[in-house]
Amino acid sequence: WQPPPAPIGLARTVALDAPDAADLDAARAAAEIEQTIEHRTRTTSEAMPVTLPGGAPIGPTTERMEATAPPATPVAVAPSPSGRVGGVPTYSDLVNTEKVREPQPPITPTPARGAPLAPPAPLIAPQDLTPEAPARSGGLLGLAALALIAVAGGAAYLFLTKPAVSVRPQTVAPARDVVHYAESKAVVKRQPPVVLSFRDGGKVVDVVPAGTVVTAGKTLATLESYQTLQKELADVRDRETFYENAFKAANARNRRGDAKVAATKVAEKRALRVTLEDKVSRARIVAAGAGTVTEVVAAAGAMVAAGAPVLRVTDKRLLADAKVAPAEASLFKPGAELEAVAGAPDGKPGFPVRVASVEGDTAHLSLDEAASVDDGATLTLVRSVRKHVVTLPATAVVKSQGGADQVFLVTGEVVTARPVTVVERGPTEVLVAGDGFAGNDRVVVAPPPTLQEGQKVVTTQP
Repeated sequence: WQPPPAPIGLARTVALDAPDAADLDAARAAAEIEQTIEHRTRTTSEAMPVTLPGGAPIGPTTERMEATAPPATPVAVAPSPSGRVGGVPTYSDLVNTEKVREPQPPITPTPARGAPLAPPAPLIAPQDLTPEAPARSGGLLGLAALALIAVAGGAAYLFLTKPAVSVRPQTVAPARDVVHYAESKAVVKRQPPVVLSFRDGGKVVDVVPAGTVVTAGKTLATLESYQTLQKELADVRDRETFYENAFKAANARNRRGDAKVAATKVAEKRALRVTLEDKVSRARIVAAGAGTVTEVVAAAGAMVAAGAPVLRVTDKRLLADAKVAPAEASLFKPGAELEAVAGAPDGKPGFPVRVASVEGDTAHLSLDEAASVDDGATLTLVRSVRKHVVTLPATAVVKSQGGADQVFLVTGEVVTARPVTVVERGPTEVLVAGDGFAGNDRVVVAPPPTLQEGQKVVTTQP
């Protein structure tokens, strides 16, 4: 039998700049631990019984197994010539030592049969000789970050755990075109046949037959003098053009006398041209608008006096007179194009009308030829048309934090905010652009001021 080897500690390198009181205390503690371990080792080796080949045991008696470890001897601090302090390793010894043995758990000896075990001696806890790491400034930043995370988490928890808000939703109708009608009404009246005549007397040489459909500007009848007047008018126009060119050439050569003569001729021919143009217009009948020739009074070859009936033409255009409301006077400007619906506005398509003239509070309207209306029918005029809009309660549109118009839509158990573009505002309803709305969307009517995006809600019936 051989005694067990002494415990070997872990290697630890100590690098300190100078010994201090803490280092000396650690050295004393290490020495005391080493003494205790050596004493326990000797006690164990002496207490273990050994049996010879003859069978006679040799070794310590039972009384020796009951011996306990002697108390630790106090360590003196006076230096000795060997460089140790009272047998305790000094700072220099610790620095020069590559390995510092740390105590291991004591080995429990195997006692003799029937011998009581001695209580183990207490061990002194080993001291950690690693120098303490300096405090880092990053710890404060970490604490600050943890504080911010805690605050944000608390806010999110409070938001998510808010009690559900009671709201009243309303289903949004699909987008459509909204038509606004004017208060002013118009009454259709057909014009009686128009009697046409020459402004000068003469012989009729050409006239269209009855039943002819005519358009504005079409020649319906002419007098015999018309051809002669047309030739004279062409000659005068040519002479007028000649003297205009002569006047320009004289001015270019700085010939004032020639320029003056040419200017006089230009004025003379111009006046004659105007006179002939008026005579030409008096010698023929031209249609003022679309219509149908219903009767020929003076046939070709007949002599007629100025103003005598020659033709009767029925105007195919329908006319209507509208009583203009003061608030809608801006709609009825001469030449303005409007849209009208015959009868009550029940969704049927309208037709175009044009404002021919305005006399006081009465506007004279000219209807399209294709308008299918009866004489005496009442027309409803369109004031404005809003294309592809959604009608919402006025209280459903609120302002966001940035001041933009928005509504809250109920989605499941929460609400979502959606920006809207208001097209028209009314006392009880608003029209918003229909882009982005579905037919089954539910908008919150009169949402609470504290309602937020993503907040839980419970719906109530209106």
